[in-house]
Amino acid sequence: MNIIKKAALPTLLLVLASIVPAKAQLGQIWGDFYGYTLDLQSYVRNNVSQTLKPLEFNVQSSLQEFTGEVNLPNPVLAGERVGNDILFYSLSDKFENNPVVRAQLIQNEIDRLVTLGAISSYWGESGQVRLKNLLDNSQKSINDINQYSQEADQIYQNILSKIASGASQLTGINGITANLSTNQSNLQLLTIKIESEQAKILTENLGQAVKTNQFLLYSNLNLSNIAKQIEETNQSRRVNASAETARLLKITAQADLLGRTDEVNHNNLPDESDSSLNDIPSDEPDSTLNDNLSDEPESTLELGE
Repeated sequence: MNIIKKAALPTLLLVLASIVPAKAQLGQIWGDFYGYTLDLQSYVRNNVSQTLKPLEFNVQSSLQEFTGEVNLPNPVLAGERVGNDILFYSLSDKFENNPVVRAQLIQNEIDRLVTLGAISSYWGESGQVRLKNLLDNSQKSINDINQYSQEADQIYQNILSKIASGASQLTGINGITANLSTNQSNLQLLTIKIESEQAKILTENLGQAVKTNQFLLYSNLNLSNIAKQIEETNQSRRVNASAETARLLKITAQADLLGRTDEVNHNNLPDESDSSLNDIPSDEPDSTLNDNLSDEPESTLELGE
């Protein structure tokens, strides 16, 4: 009976040992997640000036203001704060002079910036180091659990052999107790094997979750690029429409100016029926003067006769 108790005790310890690695892994979750948030904040801080000039100070201060307890910024509230500033102060740029449209564009750009920061923090150099450590630790836990399961199986076989060798000497209550201890050890062994298989399933789920997260991040990246291209296309269309409107206004103004000039020149031309033209002196001799000159010789002749 003492032999059975001594053999069953290590089995229980092995069951507890198989649970310890899982708890040890939980202690590293906050450290890994905090490293992820630091990388995200670093990406946003280093790239906000490239896409959000000259509002990078407003955006950075808003993101810091709406950063929560887990060190993650809230892009929705930060975008609303910057958008309200744009509407209140009527801020615009050389491509977009409508504050309402510009506020919406800035909010979309903040969302894209945080999305790209999340992708970079997960698949960046530091993010891949954290992911590799997580996968390595998970694989190590699986290997340890398999080893514990094999050792428990070996202990159980030793217990059975020892019980079988002394079964002829165990009668009555001792025999029943030996059978109960054997069944209990068998149940503990089965529990260890079940937990080992569950650990394998959980590790496989972890691998699938990593792949799924990868696909989601790439999908978010593609959606971000598509949204950026659509906004650039719409912005180019608005700029072209404004340029075309300005060109048509310029042509209309020039045509109106030329029309008014021709009308003024036409009004300044002299009218043939104007009586003032008769007062203009002419180089032709006056007919009245000629008549007077022709009459003088006739009067002289009359006097001579």
